[in-house]
Amino acid sequence: MKKYIALISAVVLAFSLSACGGKNKSDNSNADSQTQQTDSTDSTASNDNSDTAQSDTSSSKITNDEVNKLSDNEFYILNSTSKGITEFYISPTGNNDWGSSLISSTVSSGSKILVSLGSTDLTTRYDIRVVADNGETTEYTGFDMKSTVQITFYDNAQCDVDSI
Repeated sequence: MKKYIALISAVVLAFSLSACGGKNKSDNSNADSQTQQTDSTDSTASNDNSDTAQSDTSSSKITNDEVNKLSDNEFYILNSTSKGITEFYISPTGNNDWGSSLISSTVSSGSKILVSLGSTDLTTRYDIRVVADNGETTEYTGFDMKSTVQITFYDNAQCDVDSI
């Protein structure tokens, strides 16, 4: 089973990955994922479609060893924004009941942490809410958490999703 997961993850990493945000994405981008960003001082939601090049550093790549160590209800979040991530929530799509943050401390820029979903039902799609250390809140919709192994967050409400 581990060899199968390692092979699948290698294939996934070799090709373009599901992504959210930005209008400069290929036709293979995750059409179900939409981005909504809200500033804490302004309750108006807006879609951000700016063209920003994302640097592809080796720290953003998830390794086969990391994938092999994951259980079905775990994934990594990588903060590639210029701000710290202070809160991270998931909720079934359309539910808007965010519950408690899944992280207990700030994820600083450039850091990666393991997140466990506990007994969350992985057969449904989920929305994600991320709160930055400046109070800025960004929501992403329509994630398949069962196949997600890493979510990389960038500035301008963009993210990449590595999945198997």
